Amino acid sequence: MVAVKLSTQKIRAELHKLPNWKLKQGKLYRELRFKNFNVAWGFMSQAALIMEQMNHHAEWKNVYNQVTLFLRTHSAKGVTVLDFQLAHKLEVVAKPLLKN
Repeated sequence: MVAVKLSTQKIRAELHKLPNWKLKQGKLYRELRFKNFNVAWGFMSQAALIMEQMNHHAEWKNVYNQVTLFLRTHSAKGVTVLDFQLAHKLEVVAKPLLKN
């Protein structure tokens, strides 16, 4: 299946389903804060398995308890359904681990 870049209108509509995500620099963007480094790393480990299973990988950065995610389908040169599917899966993993 070839991923097709979504229109700005479709991206905005989909973002309503992911209130903590934004469009930044043409990518889906999310900043997560966890209790500590170990919890952040645990999230990244779980996320890496999901990304590998989907064969769809995030651009991400980790500094202590913070993980920053950027999702974009490089082959489509923009945001696609795959990015939203991955974002939803990452939300499920992150939700119980996030710092209150």
